[in-house]
Amino acid sequence: MQFRTLKLLLRICWINFTQTQLCLNLLKLKNCCSLLKIRSHRRQTGKVEVFFLVSQIVIWSGFKVQEQLNQIPWIKVRIVLFPDYNEIFPNKNLNEFRNTLVDKGFEICSGVDSQGKVISRRQIISSPSFVFYESTNMNIPHKSWSISKLAWSQLLMYIPYNIKVIDEPKAHYDQEIHNKSQTVFAESQWHEEQFKRFSRARGKNVKSFGSYKFESFDRRRQLSRSEKRKSILIAPHWTFRDQKIAIGDFDNYRKQIDTLPILYPNLTFFFRPHPSWSTSILKLGLMSDETLAEYIRFWQSQENCNYVPNMDIDKFSDISALITDSGSFIAEFLPTLVPMYLLHKRMKFNDFGQAIANTHYTTVDFSNSEMFIQKVVLQNDDPKIENRRDLMFSVSRDLIRSNFTSSLIGYLDDLSE
Repeated sequence: MQFRTLKLLLRICWINFTQTQLCLNLLKLKNCCSLLKIRSHRRQTGKVEVFFLVSQIVIWSGFKVQEQLNQIPWIKVRIVLFPDYNEIFPNKNLNEFRNTLVDKGFEICSGVDSQGKVISRRQIISSPSFVFYESTNMNIPHKSWSISKLAWSQLLMYIPYNIKVIDEPKAHYDQEIHNKSQTVFAESQWHEEQFKRFSRARGKNVKSFGSYKFESFDRRRQLSRSEKRKSILIAPHWTFRDQKIAIGDFDNYRKQIDTLPILYPNLTFFFRPHPSWSTSILKLGLMSDETLAEYIRFWQSQENCNYVPNMDIDKFSDISALITDSGSFIAEFLPTLVPMYLLHKRMKFNDFGQAIANTHYTTVDFSNSEMFIQKVVLQNDDPKIENRRDLMFSVSRDLIRSNFTSSLIGYLDDLSE
């Protein structure tokens, strides 16, 4: 009993120590040693190993960054593929995901064995390398893959997978991965300043090369838009009710949303929920397995509806409008200039997000949805379009400062030479 108490106390002390500035300073020294080993390895082999820990295909927006890195002669890209442990059935898309990555020409390292047991990091990454962590909630059930262990053994890198517009400083700028990564690639200079304000690392490990997802939308914006049947993308978030970050309002607006395809048969509707939407629905008991399956069938069976749960969001750049309660979409869709109907009863924007929200149409009760669809979408009576155009010109200089991947390659080159 005394031994267990002592062990618990030591663990508490260690956890508290890992949060201190002294620990972060020691981590910097460790990173310097790791860099020396990486540089030595490059001089001997001509290669730098770059690992991407991956479990959700939609986060990386088509793996364009990895594909370009994979074409650089001195970079050896490896994808470490894990099940999505946030899902109720983590392995359900694993084989499809693996085949997609193989088709793209990546070298795949499975993070689990044939029985689904997680393989130790040391069996996959044997020497200091650049390791890109997918997201703050991978939840890999093995200590060797924890953020803390990776930070002390590798050069941990983190690219935020969305543009932060919600006012959640702790969640967005001061998590373990933000403080312990060798480098965090902030999506804009404004966001880099937020890291300086709110993170324990004071943003000293943050670089801003712009947003690779915003770049992707901007490239699609520059393509000619085809004149065709008008369409609306419905994109609900995954957080509901009493969750820690509860910004989603799908549970409040579901009945109104479900009537739209019936009320507007001359419109095409795409229902593309957040990747964690169905899991969250089931975990919170908002629907049973049977009810959820029936609901999905509803969106699949209507003549003017499409249910597209896993498609990259940037492939919807030619839609006519967006209805969403997902904060990150409002920044990513800005290059399209399409109008949005924001369900923001629970969303509290930061200054960056509020500036974007002001150029769109908002509601807390869905009461003005008819005005939005009839006037803004169908009649093209969009009085806020010039506001969005001006804002797009303003923020694009920060979000698209240069080509993201080229800047990343140059940065890795400088570090490893």
